[in-house]
Amino acid sequence: MEQKIADNPGCYRSIDIRIEYDGPPANAGSVTRLGDVNPVDRVPTRWRVLSQDANGVARTPETFRNR
Repeated sequence: MEQKIADNPGCYRSIDIRIEYDGPPANAGSVTRLGDVNPVDRVPTRWRVLSQDANGVARTPETFRNR
């Protein structure tokens, strides 16, 4: 995805990247904010990228899973 944007930056009018996390690890206790979780335990489960082309037309969202 990064390479596609770098190769054709004019083809991307708007980009919204949403990163999803599985939740705090079992040993994290009761936390309600990601900032309260130790940074080494912040492992994204997937990225969802929403974008528009140069004409403002929405593209099909792309999802990238963390393996």
